[in-house]
Amino acid sequence: MDKICIRKSPNADSRSANTAVDIKDLTVSTNMHIHDVQNALRFIAEKIIARGTIHDHTKLEKMNDFCNALNSGHIKDTEWYDMHISNERHHLKSKVPDDVNFIDVIEHICDCVMAGLARSGEVYDVDLSPELLTLALNNTIKLLKDSTYIDQEEKAMEDPLNNNL
Repeated sequence: MDKICIRKSPNADSRSANTAVDIKDLTVSTNMHIHDVQNALRFIAEKIIARGTIHDHTKLEKMNDFCNALNSGHIKDTEWYDMHISNERHHLKSKVPDDVNFIDVIEHICDCVMAGLARSGEVYDVDLSPELLTLALNNTIKLLKDSTYIDQEEKAMEDPLNNNL
């Protein structure tokens, strides 16, 4: 899903409703909203799944360099490590992308927990700063806004969840 299509449903909220609404229209508008949120969650889930397919790709693509860096005893001082953290968005303790978002945060958390448990049996502290989390929040909101469009077609109110009203 590249874009999220939503339909206007101003009568489903007291902050935007400008007329009285009957229960049938309110039910349809509420179901439209639920459908829109489901699509937004599906959009984010697809982005997370896509991220998982390329997680740590620079390790596999540059396995010899990774092996040499690891065996050097000073992995963080190597060119390979600089390249790795520059090309993998989830290394949030080393480099935070300007457009960091919750997809990056979730990948970071999953990486830390899985690596910690698999390698030492312990999970190191996953302490991300409030500033980073606020930036990720704002960038995730921007990602959703930039990826959403409003269907401008005038359609009869249809219940997207097919609740035969």
